[in-house]
Amino acid sequence: MKEGGRRERRRFKRLPESFRVEWAEVAFGSGRKKAASETKDVGAGGLLIESSEPYGIGTVLNLKISVPEWKKFRPGFLRYDWTSAPEPLVALGRVVRVEEILSGRLYEIGVAFTGMDEIEQGALGRLLDERKGSRGSR
Repeated sequence: MKEGGRRERRRFKRLPESFRVEWAEVAFGSGRKKAASETKDVGAGGLLIESSEPYGIGTVLNLKISVPEWKKFRPGFLRYDWTSAPEPLVALGRVVRVEEILSGRLYEIGVAFTGMDEIEQGALGRLLDERKGSRGSR
């Protein structure tokens, strides 16, 4: 159970990690510009961002998340190329929560991943598990 009596519905735990994320609404003729922010928290199932735009529940976003060294958590041979420029994680996400935090000017947007490569989602989960473990041992 979460504070305030709300039941936790997430399948994946989230960590308060700050990664650069860029997004754009996926809709025919939406005319929305790209936006960017830092994540407030992130998990293998979604993330929380701040936005000046109050996206509607169900809105689909195309996300590019800059997570340093995520590739080293991919399984397989030559899983991480240290010489190449870092690539962002790319996913589709659906807005599942919108909360106004600064009257008419700033919103917290909860996004659930709906389209992410399973291998990349697993790599993100392993990276976050490692970070969670290193925090617990301090």
